Order: sequence, then C-alpha cells, then structure tokens
Amino acid sequence: MRAAFFVLLLCAPLAAHAQADLEKDIQRCREIGDSVQRLACYDSLNLRPHDPAQAAEGFGKPQAPPKEPVSIQSRLVGRFSSWEKGTMFTLENGQVWKSIGDDTGYYPGIPDNPDVIITKSFFGAYWMEVVKAGRKIKVKRVK
Repeated sequence: MRAAFFVLLLCAPLAAHAQADLEKDIQRCREIGDSVQRLACYDSLNLRPHDPAQAAEGFGKPQAPPKEPVSIQSRLVGRFSSWEKGTMFTLENGQVWKSIGDDTGYYPGIPDNPDVIITKSFFGAYWMEVVKAGRKIKVKRVK
C-alpha cells in the first residue's frame, strides 16, 4: 500500500507538468495565422486518451515521420514581375524558395506582395503558383 501511495505522490507533479506543456502547445497552435499550418500543429499534438494496450502494441516499432501539409499559402515579400531558373522567392513566413524549373514568366501587372500557394506533388516535387498570374513554377526550398 505504501508503494502505491509513493508512486501516486511522484506521478502527480509529472501529470501537472504534462498538462501545462499541453496547454502551452495548444496556445502555440492557436497563434498560427495560416489555417493549414495551424491544423498541422493541432494534428501533431497527442490529444487522444492514453490506452496502455495501444501503446504497448506500438512499442519498439519504427515511428512514421510526421506528415507535412500538402500545400501552404503565403505572400511573396516585395515586388514581383518575373521568374526564370534560379530566381529566389522570399515568403512573408520567412521561407526562401528557389525556382528550379526551366520555364520563364513575365507578369508586369502583378501587385507587390502577391499571394502564392506552394503545393507538393505526388512525386515529391514542389510547385509555386503566383495566384494573380495563374501560373506555376517548380521550386525547391533553400531556407
């Protein structure tokens, strides 16, 4: 009986700490403006009730890497009018992408800070669409 009491005494602060960490993680997810990234944040949290039988079944098995979103939406920083192979694109979220496709495009009427959508293709390539231009270019993230 003493041993059970001792275990409970030790586990209570750990549970409280885990609860505090979970609340911080939920708050961090709430603060993400992009809906796709916010959903990915919530999905990464372990909010399911703990089932010891389920946990034991997965014990020792390789864990699958976390799933990344299929696409992100952001804006380019500054002026945009064209691209060619090697053009660097800085997004407002801080990411930097580089054009690796061979096509070129010239769009003088696009306003500053245009919306973009970057999508991962079935084969793992990334495509950036400048929404106002209605065209996509193959890109690679560099930062």
